[in-house]
Amino acid sequence: MRLSQSYLPTLHRAPTEAVEASHQLLLRAGLLRPLGDGSFAYLPLGQRIRRHLQEMVRVALASLGGQEIALPLLTSAVRGQEARSQEQSGGLPVLPLSLEPLITTLLSPDLRSHRSLPLLLYTFRQRYTASAAGLGPLSARQSLVLEAWTGQPDGAALAGGLAALQGACRAFLERCGLGAGLVEIAYPGEEHAHDWIVPDVPGRAPFVRCKRCEYLAELHRASRAKEASPAEALQPLEPVLTPGCLTIAQVADFLGVPESRTAKAVFLVAGDRFVFAVVRGDMDVDEAKLARLVGVEHFRPALEHEIVALGASPGFASPIGIRRSAPGMGITQVLIVVDDLVPRSPNLVSGANKEDTHLRNVNYGRDYTADLVGDIVVVHPGDPCPKCQAPLEGFATTVLARSWAAGPRYSEALGATFQDEGGQECPLYLGCAQVELDRLLAACVEVHHDEAGICWPAAVAPYAVHLMTIGSAPEVLDAATSLERSLEAAGFPVLFDDRQQSAGSKFAEADLLGMPLRVTVSKRTVAQEAAEVKRRDQPREMAQVVSLDDVLPWVQESLWETDD
Repeated sequence: MRLSQSYLPTLHRAPTEAVEASHQLLLRAGLLRPLGDGSFAYLPLGQRIRRHLQEMVRVALASLGGQEIALPLLTSAVRGQEARSQEQSGGLPVLPLSLEPLITTLLSPDLRSHRSLPLLLYTFRQRYTASAAGLGPLSARQSLVLEAWTGQPDGAALAGGLAALQGACRAFLERCGLGAGLVEIAYPGEEHAHDWIVPDVPGRAPFVRCKRCEYLAELHRASRAKEASPAEALQPLEPVLTPGCLTIAQVADFLGVPESRTAKAVFLVAGDRFVFAVVRGDMDVDEAKLARLVGVEHFRPALEHEIVALGASPGFASPIGIRRSAPGMGITQVLIVVDDLVPRSPNLVSGANKEDTHLRNVNYGRDYTADLVGDIVVVHPGDPCPKCQAPLEGFATTVLARSWAAGPRYSEALGATFQDEGGQECPLYLGCAQVELDRLLAACVEVHHDEAGICWPAAVAPYAVHLMTIGSAPEVLDAATSLERSLEAAGFPVLFDDRQQSAGSKFAEADLLGMPLRVTVSKRTVAQEAAEVKRRDQPREMAQVVSLDDVLPWVQESLWETDD
């Protein structure tokens, strides 16, 4: 590509609102432009990199038997939780909240037998994130995402298929020049769930880590050390008046007990299920953890009349004696879920399901039991590490890729089954992976840049060689044109700066754009039948002069070294 014929609007300075290095440099290098709503237009050079990333993905997944499909941005083929959005839109097509129900619906008619499996499908799509708050490409409202699904006949096969998909994701991220800082995080209790991050890349995703033992986890999957209360005899229930005490702090102060000796109730609704969550009073419910434990996507807060319909009293609620359904309110099931510290905390103060009244000495197991017990509390920076009890440190970064096992839950809900060898109907097991391609592009810039500009890894760079002329002599243009043709013929894409500009401005722009190799042809080098060559990751004083015939071998050797 010749710069004299290109749309490449570089900037001398980044706008003041660009804070992250990737935001500044991608704007200055003319790869993208903001559209004013937290999204970006990708200009020719940026779009070329996106295509490179997509082709790398295609090659990686083709080796696993992956097949690419295309899905509409808007769809009416929604199921389950998606159906509510469909109803709210008046029957119009909507943006799917997630693609697993759509993929399951797509596959359902074609899953005739076990011979249909395994399979690996993937697509590239623009994803819209309404809650994105950042201004830069690491947290844009709209971004290009790879989504891949492995369909397997059972849990054992899913483990193998998802492991292969995870290996491809890891290798792809490393190929993009992120291997040195890449961290893969597996989450105990969440089968096959992985995140990939580079901690030094900024972002909006909250994480915690321990500097002493290197514990690292996404905030809403993190654990903290929980010290059980000292063992003591279980005391009898004792009602006590607590007029006007609607909060844990008010109750604890009124009764003269620490908040750790109280129980906190939180009421949430998911579809026709009502969730009564209980944590110790000095802690808070993490709704994301609770949703994973219950097996739902999200909750809404329970309404006061729904709480009352179950026999509970808002502000004075207890799991003791509540009703387990309220058909008149559309509630078919009430789940009691308690944090795993509650059974180890005797004689707590809890609500009495009666206004202005609490109960002393409420004990799990004796007075009530739960449908589910697990870690459902919020982890805060400063909380003790679950491994070594040192204080946890909070930080924010960008999740570049993730994978997880959806298992059979979508196929069971949507009736997507196949016949096994014995003729039995079996559900499809689904494994999923996402790679954030636009955020990956920005992360490459965060990791690979210096004061002068971007230093693209060879695998990601839009062009392998930045070829430039210095001066307007015809012999200079002829020699450079000959080099352009020979390099392109050998399979090395060339960005050819044939403009009539000063040498200083051309060198500065070459450093800003960051192609791996630079080749300069001038009247001086042509007189020697040579060109000046330099790698972008080397200082300027390491530039060398090689004969025109040796430029191609130098490019081949240098790219092999930079891609090693």
